[in-house]
Amino acid sequence: MKNKDDYFDIADYFEDEHFLDNVFKRFRKANENHMSSDKFENSIDYFKDKFYKIKDKKHDDEVLRVISINSDERNLKPKIGVANTFVDEKNIVQGLRNTPNISNVRYQNLVRFLKETRKNKADIIAFPEFFIPVEIFSSLVRYAEKNQTLVISGLEHITVNKYSFNFVATILPFEIDGYKDATIVFRLKNHYAPVEEELIRGNHYLVPKPTRDIYHIFKWKNIYFSVFYCFELANIAHRSLLKSKIDLLFAIEYNQDTNYFSNLVESITRDLHCYVVQVNSSHYGDTRISQPTNSYNIDIVKLKGGENNVTVLGTIEIDKLREFQRKKYNLTKTDKSYKPLPPAFDVSEVINRIKNK
Repeated sequence: MKNKDDYFDIADYFEDEHFLDNVFKRFRKANENHMSSDKFENSIDYFKDKFYKIKDKKHDDEVLRVISINSDERNLKPKIGVANTFVDEKNIVQGLRNTPNISNVRYQNLVRFLKETRKNKADIIAFPEFFIPVEIFSSLVRYAEKNQTLVISGLEHITVNKYSFNFVATILPFEIDGYKDATIVFRLKNHYAPVEEELIRGNHYLVPKPTRDIYHIFKWKNIYFSVFYCFELANIAHRSLLKSKIDLLFAIEYNQDTNYFSNLVESITRDLHCYVVQVNSSHYGDTRISQPTNSYNIDIVKLKGGENNVTVLGTIEIDKLREFQRKKYNLTKTDKSYKPLPPAFDVSEVINRIKNK
């Protein structure tokens, strides 16, 4: 029998509207006095479309939410930086207990890390699960906005009313009429790992289990991608929602079972036929950028260990992958760039991505 205390509707904690709609209302109110009413009314929806567009596709109890930002631009050979950094379990526990480590030492380490990362001039940067507490998360947002770099990171737990929420944050930068900004999208983890549930309940807190599972497909600079936490990847049905629909999947992790998830990543690159970026704490390793190719060159980047924070770059070729995917096997059987497409791969979805629809 289900414990009713463990289940809730997200709308009970976040208003029925999408939180981005509420954010835009605040943006509208803050700016309505800076231009004439006629000009403001005619231009505000233009700005809203630049900030984000949302479309939901429902599949039984799952929702696949498509969010488009900065979709008029194209960057089909993005440089992706994967952060090789140590996530300290002590910090995870402190965050869970609402006593996060926000010491000056930790903040200065983050500042130095981002300064070094900036030198690489990556288009996209991914950090592991539990990488940062929400109290200093604004540093990542400023970095993304100033450098126009897409940033993906796990947050330390946010405990409210005894529920411990595990959010992944996607920071999507854009520029409107010369002004740089960024849209932040938070998503609650759909499946908490058993060890994580034990940690939360062992500290006298509750594990939130949403009544419906939500995943995102982001469309940014004509790149179609999604973000999963590690244990969510183990749900075959949820992974299959993305088949044919994405170019790139991010797996954000704090996970010691690297063999199991290494096998998952190698399977996903071929089953979904997309690039996969997996980012784990450096002491566990297997941080990688992988592609749907033969085993000998499946990894563009693969990392483990090291005491210093470092971001390592790898470039992916989305246009090349799409060109392969749009052809039938008889035209690609001698092309060893990628593995053959999986059964029932929907080429119409590939054409939509190519046309930026």
